[in-house]
Amino acid sequence: MNRVRFLHEIQRRCRQSPQNPERSMLIMARFVSPNARSAVLNELDTAFAEDGTTNPTGNDPLLQEDVSGLLRTIHRLKSDVEQGKFRISFEFEEFDCDWEDEYELRDNDGFGEKAKECLLKSIALMYRRQYETALQAFDSLFSIVFANEYRDDDISFADLFEAGLIDLELSEVSLYYAFAALWVLRGTARNKKLLDLMAISASALDLQAILKIVDEPLPDRDAFAAEWYGFCATLPEQQWRRPEKTRLLIDSVLFRGGTAALSAFAEEHGEKYPQTYRELVQIHKNAGDRAQAVDWALRGLEALDAKSSVRAEIADQLAELASETDNPDIFRIGLTEGFRSSLNLSHFLRLHQIGDDAAIGQAVQYMIEQKERNADNDADYYCIRLLSGDDAFVWEQCAADHKSLGWSNSPKGKLFPLFIALSLKTPEIPHCIRELLRENFDGTSGILRRLQEAQGVRSEDALSDQIVRVLRFHPCFSDKGEGRDYLDWCQEETRKRVKAILEGQYRSSYHKVALLIVAVAEAIRSGKNAERSTEWIKEFRARYPRHSAFHREMREVLAKAGFAKLF
Repeated sequence: MNRVRFLHEIQRRCRQSPQNPERSMLIMARFVSPNARSAVLNELDTAFAEDGTTNPTGNDPLLQEDVSGLLRTIHRLKSDVEQGKFRISFEFEEFDCDWEDEYELRDNDGFGEKAKECLLKSIALMYRRQYETALQAFDSLFSIVFANEYRDDDISFADLFEAGLIDLELSEVSLYYAFAALWVLRGTARNKKLLDLMAISASALDLQAILKIVDEPLPDRDAFAAEWYGFCATLPEQQWRRPEKTRLLIDSVLFRGGTAALSAFAEEHGEKYPQTYRELVQIHKNAGDRAQAVDWALRGLEALDAKSSVRAEIADQLAELASETDNPDIFRIGLTEGFRSSLNLSHFLRLHQIGDDAAIGQAVQYMIEQKERNADNDADYYCIRLLSGDDAFVWEQCAADHKSLGWSNSPKGKLFPLFIALSLKTPEIPHCIRELLRENFDGTSGILRRLQEAQGVRSEDALSDQIVRVLRFHPCFSDKGEGRDYLDWCQEETRKRVKAILEGQYRSSYHKVALLIVAVAEAIRSGKNAERSTEWIKEFRARYPRHSAFHREMREVLAKAGFAKLF
């Protein structure tokens, strides 16, 4: 799911909810990784399903509106433009000399937002592979023009992209337009012209040329299939670097000869186009042939370089297949190779499902050797090392970071709740420490966390829950006494953090520091030292007697953690 469609889906769901948390959600959504987008939308559907929202939907923006309804909407939009209901005006800059071109287009009546919504729905048709209808929608939209009262030429639909009145990249829209046209128009010469649309600028989009192509007769399907596949296969490799273009190439192969043709293509070109392996795994799985799906997943893992992001996805497919067929050996391969390809925390936690300490240790050692690949993801790197028992090394890195504010700029902020957890005397993780782990690793801070609390929505396989399961086997909690005591350091760091937040009056962080204080109190209390934990909490009441907002947060957190009323 691309970023534009994902943000559109977030926006639509938020507007359907009575709480309408649109702005906060969209801000957070910009930082969601591509692989997690579908899961986030599914979580929102669940969260909003019982809060008064009507007609909760899935990932397809056309489920609530039939395709003919979209075409009617576009027709009405075009008619409204022709009748003058939407106005595009000009704002001129004042210069000493008369420069004709120094003006800025302005959208007075919200046409850009309505056009954007229609474009997103037209693109959704592409996901559903309704190419002919999508082409009709794009044709109708791009034939919309506005009269230009200052110059002879009209303002085209493409001009609105250049002026920023439609908040989408025209090159992306052109790609989907060409994708639709390819399957409708058929024929090598015509497809060459359409393919060129994918990389051109707004000013070069020649709709009239495309409309002329539409009038040409369609060739025989089999003849076109052979011609189009041959044309795609001979294009320079750089033409197919983008995933969307690879999708076109794969579709051309399937259009020509189905699964057999794609299998032959993968054997010859799979390393260059790794998505072909992923596609074949899914095709065979959907057909119920799990043995063939597993075989293609194993071929993909063997053929692809460990740095390939697609390789991690294929490993996930393999683990899922093995889980469905109860094949522990294949399951182990899927989890191990998924981690070796991604080197991220999520895959490391899944790896623990195999229950083999030696294999996990080998995987972590491989990650350490590949550290240069992980430079942009230090937090995951240190979390994995801490969870696998190398907490002393990680603590040295964190202790060297003397910041008390702005932990989000370093791994320290994410790791700190883990050190509080390692300060417990038993592996049972109490309320506030769990909450810190949820905020840090599940991304459920702020409004999304409160929505989940209100609806009782919690994923049973959230990252923080997996971390808790792994923490229980950490050497710090073993009978051998291999762990070290981090409690004094955690207390001192918490004091610095609270001082920076409260004296700086960062009110939006008062809840977080209240969680920190009580989480440390939970660690103290786990050592059967209730009196000392009480003294720790009272220390902050004495230090900050006039911070009433902070006191409110502390009272709320203390109540949930089962402490006495100390504020």
